[in-house]
Amino acid sequence: MTGRRTIAATQVISVRGEVSANVQTHLRLVYAVAKQAAQVLVFPELSLTGYELDLAAGLAFAESDSRLGPLLDAAIETEMILVVGAPVRLGPRLDVGALALCPNGSILLTTKRHLGMFRPEVNPGGPVPPPESSVLDLGDGSPLLKFGNNTATVGICADIKQPR
Repeated sequence: MTGRRTIAATQVISVRGEVSANVQTHLRLVYAVAKQAAQVLVFPELSLTGYELDLAAGLAFAESDSRLGPLLDAAIETEMILVVGAPVRLGPRLDVGALALCPNGSILLTTKRHLGMFRPEVNPGGPVPPPESSVLDLGDGSPLLKFGNNTATVGICADIKQPR
């Protein structure tokens, strides 16, 4: 498969704070996308917990968290890199993480480097969440993902607008 690359993106409606239910939703999508022979499947920011800043500290994942087990098994079985989102505890820091679960059983962690600001026009009249920076720390980078003869990196939300 010289040069072949198929990257799929999916959208999920995460259940607020329900990691087990969200893992099951992810698994259903993984097996559906695997039928299309994708090499990489990318889920949204904080897809495993929902975008729930008030719950982030209590739901935070470790880099090799047992809750990732079913998804890591699916990555191995389908030979697909799965990029899932969760708050991640790194020592005293709490970051937005994108965990790349790889077919070789490894997990690569990207942390969000540019925290976003709430825009009132997105939800006019609705509740105003705290700014990310009041809950989360700035991340410090993104490892390279290799699939086939391809190399990519992961950007999380506001990171993708940064030229570097």
